[in-house]
Amino acid sequence: MRVRRLFEELLRHKPAAIGLDISRTYVGREESFSVASDAIRLKALLQDERVYVVCKVPIPPPKSIPGSSFPPELAPEQIGFSDFIGKQDRALRRHLLWINLKNNPQDICPAEYSFNLELANKYLESRNIDSETSSDEELVQWVEGELFLAGTLIPRVIQGDGGYQDNVDTGDYQTMLNYRAPDGDPKQVVSRISLENVLIGNFPDHFFENRVVLIGRVDQQNRDFDDSWTIPYRNVEIPGILVHAQMVSHLLSGVLNQTEEDQELHRPFLKIVYGLQETSWFLACLAMGCGAFFLTRQLSRQPLKTSVVPLVVINVIGVAIVYFVSVICFVQFNMWLACIPAALAFMTSSVVGAAIYIPKHTVQAQIKS
Repeated sequence: MRVRRLFEELLRHKPAAIGLDISRTYVGREESFSVASDAIRLKALLQDERVYVVCKVPIPPPKSIPGSSFPPELAPEQIGFSDFIGKQDRALRRHLLWINLKNNPQDICPAEYSFNLELANKYLESRNIDSETSSDEELVQWVEGELFLAGTLIPRVIQGDGGYQDNVDTGDYQTMLNYRAPDGDPKQVVSRISLENVLIGNFPDHFFENRVVLIGRVDQQNRDFDDSWTIPYRNVEIPGILVHAQMVSHLLSGVLNQTEEDQELHRPFLKIVYGLQETSWFLACLAMGCGAFFLTRQLSRQPLKTSVVPLVVINVIGVAIVYFVSVICFVQFNMWLACIPAALAFMTSSVVGAAIYIPKHTVQAQIKS
């Protein structure tokens, strides 16, 4: 009864999309999502094209985690998988957008696109976002193996890209996740309202209108740890529903730049610098290390015995410069440069330069003396 009343209230206020992140149908159970006495009415509400629900792809051995199916009342187009890709510490750095259905049992979770991508796509459709490479009918498109949303390329993370050396499944489509943290708190990425307040109408007018509405549990005392995830931003632990909120925000802020209001919220997708660009970055650090050492030797005019001191100073300054450039590229241009390998390249070149220069000139000084 409460579920039916919730959807009636939400749909009445004309949201752009509604995402239900609560699984009620699991493998091995013959129970429907609609178990209330007013199942017919609830079924009609769930079949609204703005409603999306989740399913979960089963994980094979050795973990052997069963997946969750989807409510049979809904069409396959209203289903999105809710799977995340976390490391052993459950830290989420990547955003899984598409999975290869050939590698997964389609009878359990037939969704090839993520739950949050479906919601972002529906919101963009409601905004009539169009571009040269997409249309109102299909904003999610593939071009030469790359995924576009409303004409905007979503950069793909590939195994061994740049400084990101984590284990990446090349059969799926993943991108780096750019978190939002209003007032320094990633949990405040969305406005939250309780179920009770929605049912009694205790919320501002137009609160849900033209918005993406996510329904899920956020009470850490009453939810399973399996739906708790750590994000790299200050190692904060948040529930899965807020992870989906972060991912929807991530997709929309990377695409929306149509109006002045959108441009203020627009943040390009994170890109990992690799290949020729990464090689050029390393070569530049090598050249700077060599050049900085020889320049310091020419300017200092110090005895060769004291060359260790300027060498240490050079490396400290060089590493600071490399770190500063990496931070600027990440913050201002959303580019991930490999900082530690570049710093090692700078230090290596300066040390090698010293190893070549000092013995050679020490011998020359002894001969002259």
